[in-house]
Amino acid sequence: MKDKLISNLRNSLDILTSEAKEEEIQKIEGQINQKLESGTSEEDAVKSLGGVDEIVKEIYLSRGIDASKITKKKGFFYGKLEELFESIHNVVDTMSKNTFQENIKIILDLLVLIVIICAIKIPFLFIENIGDSLLEALENNTINMIWGLVIDLAYIIVTIMVFMNIFTKWFHNIKSKTQVKKEESPKIEMPQKKIEGKELESVSLTDKVDKQ
Repeated sequence: MKDKLISNLRNSLDILTSEAKEEEIQKIEGQINQKLESGTSEEDAVKSLGGVDEIVKEIYLSRGIDASKITKKKGFFYGKLEELFESIHNVVDTMSKNTFQENIKIILDLLVLIVIICAIKIPFLFIENIGDSLLEALENNTINMIWGLVIDLAYIIVTIMVFMNIFTKWFHNIKSKTQVKKEESPKIEMPQKKIEGKELESVSLTDKVDKQ
């Protein structure tokens, strides 16, 4: 319930900048966490805030934004492209602050993504070979060339869409996750030595005077 609400808010608050969006989302998460700590169930805590549209409207009003006067004509591809650029920005910003080991993890994830993109080429090669076999009987180089271009174009479109979807899902929230991880890291407490009564007696001033 909570994760779904946060995800919907990220998609709905597209008028705000990335920083303002994360600030408002952290406020919502804080309100939910307070209710959870008081014993309220997650479902009731989320429902108490109202629907997504209602929350978005309240956020815009608090920032002096009249959403009804703003026309949003963002297509599907434009929205995905915007998410991709924001994710790339988050990755670059996070890697500049991460340790070497943490950056290695991100690089490995990117390599896995590249392998997935390369693997997508296999079924397209298979389809292209089948088409070439069927078109050999026509003995027309123009048709063969057009067929090859169609397959390549289809591969490029599918690859771009898959890359954008996987990349945004893996790295869109990497900045906020890193911040949460640092906040939740346990504090190391130095062990304190307990001084027993016998230890105090062994260093008492009376014993020192007697020895002298």
